[in-house]
Amino acid sequence: DGGGWTVIQRRGQYGNRVFHFYRNWTEYANGFGNPFYEYWIGNHALHSLTSSDEEMALRVVLSNSTNDSVSVDYESIRIASEADLFKIKVGKHLGPEGWNALTVNGQNFSTFDRDNDAWPQNCAVTFRGGWWY
Repeated sequence: DGGGWTVIQRRGQYGNRVFHFYRNWTEYANGFGNPFYEYWIGNHALHSLTSSDEEMALRVVLSNSTNDSVSVDYESIRIASEADLFKIKVGKHLGPEGWNALTVNGQNFSTFDRDNDAWPQNCAVTFRGGWWY
């Protein structure tokens, strides 16, 4: 791997309140937190990073409290503009086999105050955080 990765989200319990990611549309659009602790880079930044001519790969690193981890790689990622509800497009899953962690392709971003998901309930309320549900 050639490095050059950008942290777009970090979750864990770093002394923050349980619902640290239960934020509104504007907070998710602009970003919040500290990249070394609980963090969201911001959907505007994600759009800027992924809308250039250069294709961006995505690596999702899942780890537990004992620091066991797995890296799940995708060929590409694109995030649309706010006008297009920060719709996500994820490229081909590259591995490892059995670890396709993202089933969000083509979904709009939702928060508790902007329900853009395809489900009858507001998933951002149900799951206490913004995401592509």
